[in-house]
This record gives sequence, structure tokens and C-alpha cells, in this order.
Amino acid sequence: MGERAVRIGAVAAACMLAGSAGAQELRLPAAEAFAELARLVYDAEPRITHLHLVPFRADRGGPGDCDTELRNALADAMGKRQADTLSGRRIELRHGLGADAAAAGHARVQGLYGVTAGQVWTEASVLAAGGAVAAALPRRVLSGLVCRGESVSLIQAVEARAGVRPDAPLAIAMRVNARIGDAVTFDIRSAVAEPTLPLCLNLASDNTGQVLTPLRRTAPALAPRAVLTWPTDFAGSGVGAGPFCHEREQNDALLCFAVRNASNPVLARLWLGAWPEGAAEPRDLPMDEALELVAAAAETDAAAAVQRYRVGPRAPGAAPACRSRRP
Repeated sequence: MGERAVRIGAVAAACMLAGSAGAQELRLPAAEAFAELARLVYDAEPRITHLHLVPFRADRGGPGDCDTELRNALADAMGKRQADTLSGRRIELRHGLGADAAAAGHARVQGLYGVTAGQVWTEASVLAAGGAVAAALPRRVLSGLVCRGESVSLIQAVEARAGVRPDAPLAIAMRVNARIGDAVTFDIRSAVAEPTLPLCLNLASDNTGQVLTPLRRTAPALAPRAVLTWPTDFAGSGVGAGPFCHEREQNDALLCFAVRNASNPVLARLWLGAWPEGAAEPRDLPMDEALELVAAAAETDAAAAVQRYRVGPRAPGAAPACRSRRP
């Protein structure tokens, strides 16, 4: 019995090793998986001329740390496919859904990912005009990723998606360690060599957003290499002259764009929806709406800046005189 038990144990161990090896074989480097999808995109009929790339979505809902890494991996695979294609045919890649995303020849990527047994998997569909599936990547377990498929906050997601760079020609100057009762004010400093439209919103730690600069005909322009101060310079556009003060403890972030093309219809629609014409106050945006708005602004190739800040308890003896909370 002892010898038979040893033999059974050896066979079971061998099966476990084989199963483990099989599971490892199922994992595919991300570059290979997306090269497979890139090939299918090029072979699709009717031909795709423009491919709109948006961040992938986590299967559990909300943003995750793989959203942009997977989107960028597909962009890299498409770029390599174009470099290796001898026919001279090109597919224009666009980050985000432009107003022409539903036009003939345009297609958009709809990607999903999740985690099973500690391994990140992904699947994706390429949807042509009208919603028909032009190409699809079936579920693949990926290797070689930096991300782990973990959930992230709205602030983290925006920092990854807004296109903020260390050398960005836009900066936000504000008090990053404030107290309840302190005045809310900040400077938007532009090094952009042309006039831009400054659009700012507050990103709260409860994963909501709130627009701070309404999109109005009277909204101030940010002159080349100039500075605007909020709220003072925005009083004529519906913000009010203030003063505004912090009313609660918070760990939030401020995001500003310097938009070069203010006529973008998608961005205008979303921004006006966040602070409708005639409304005295902006409305609170849930996470999905805030991310959609950020994606639309980033689509314009706007310069972007993010500044995190903290509001602590009220200073002893402080006596604020403020109208309302903003941000």
C-alpha cells in the first residue's frame, strides 16, 4: 500500500506540474496578443481608415490601473503593424472618440479586462460604423504587464488619462496644504505660445468631479505666456467674484486644461452639461461623466496640469467670510 500510495502521489504531482505548465502556456505576452488584433484590423472589410482608441474598462466597473496601459499596448501594436506593412496603406490612430467616430471607415476599440487567479486577461472588439464587429480579440491571459488589474480612484485615473507631462506648458499654483476657512484661489500659468481657453475642474476623493470654469462666451482667454487667477478673473463668466472658502476636510485634486481649439463640439456639449447655461452652480459629476469630460478635453491635444491638495481642520480662531464651497 505504501509503494502504491507513493506511485499515485507521483502521478498526481506529475499531473499538477503538467497542468501548471499548461496554464503558463495559456499566458500570452501583451505585445503578441495585440499584434494579433492589429492584423485583424488591417484585414477587416470594409476597410478601416481611422481607429479610435479609448481606455479599456475593468470588468468590475470603474477605472483600473490597466485602462491606459492596454490601450497604449494596442496603439504600439498598430504602429508596428503599420511600419511592417509594405502596401503603403495607413490607418490613422486617434486617442478618444472624436465627433466623426461614426463616419464610414472609422472604427472604435471596445476593450475589457479583469483578473482571474491573479492573472490579468483582456478581450476587445473593434466596432465599425453602425456597431458591426469588424475585428475581435477573444479572451487572452496576458503576461508582461506593469499593471495588476487593480481599481484606482478618479484622481489616479485622470492623472493617467489627461496627458499631463512633466514638461507641460501649463501649471497650477495654489496652496496645497490648506485649512477649513482658507480662501480657495489658484493661478493658471500658461507657457503655451498661443491663446487658449482655460477649463478647470475639481476632482474629489469621493470619486466625483465638479467644473470650476463655465463654458461661456464671456469666459476669459488665457493669453500666451500669461496668468489667470481663479475666481477673480472668471467673475464675468458666471463664477462670481468670491470669496470662496474650503468648508470641509478633503484630499482632492485640481485639473486644468489649456484648450487650443475651443470649437470642439463634443467637449462643448459635455462641459455645458456639467455647468448648464443660466445655472448658478455646476452640478456634481459621477465618475463616468468626469472621465468622459476629461477624455474629450484630452482629445483636443490640450495642455494639461494636475495639482493635488489637502484641506485640514480649521485653524484656531479662524473666521471665514465666504459665499459657498468651491471647489
